[in-house]
Amino acid sequence: MIPKGRRGALFLLKREAENRRTGMVIVNADVRTMAGERFEHGYIHMDGGKIVSVGPMERAPRDAERFDAAGAVALPGLVDAHCHIGMW
Repeated sequence: MIPKGRRGALFLLKREAENRRTGMVIVNADVRTMAGERFEHGYIHMDGGKIVSVGPMERAPRDAERFDAAGAVALPGLVDAHCHIGMW
């Protein structure tokens, strides 16, 4: 258990570390946008549950949490609404 006086300091350190990160970046994916753009080695930057930017790896943010999607195709903004509920 953490002593009472130290809890506040740990909380501040954790919050400071979280604030330094700016979302999450999916990297090294074959990114194909709904506008028809294609980035064979691209990234998708998300922050606050929204897509912030998409582009080639050279422009990928370096200060965000990274998820390596090498070999995968990423379709930012596509919602697959296909469903079989109630269709039997």
